[in-house]
Amino acid sequence: MTWQMEPGTRDERRSVAITWRERGGPMVKAPERRGFGLRLLERGLDPRAGRTAQLDFAPQGFDCRLWLPLPAAPGKP
Repeated sequence: MTWQMEPGTRDERRSVAITWRERGGPMVKAPERRGFGLRLLERGLDPRAGRTAQLDFAPQGFDCRLWLPLPAAPGKP
C-alpha cells in the first residue's frame, strides 16, 4: 500500500491517492458477483464529492486506487 498527494487543478482541491496492490498470489480474475467489499468501494465513495475508486483485476494481481479530496486550506475555497 502506498499513498501520494496530488495537486488540485484550479477547480478541484488537492487529494490523496491511495494505491493497494496485491502481487505474488494465485492468478486473479474479476469476481462473478459483487460482494460487500466491492460494492462498498464502488458505491460508497461519492464521485460528486471527488471520491473515486479504480479497481483492476489483472491476472498478475489486484490493484485498487482511491482518490480522496483533502479539506481546503484555511482562507481558501
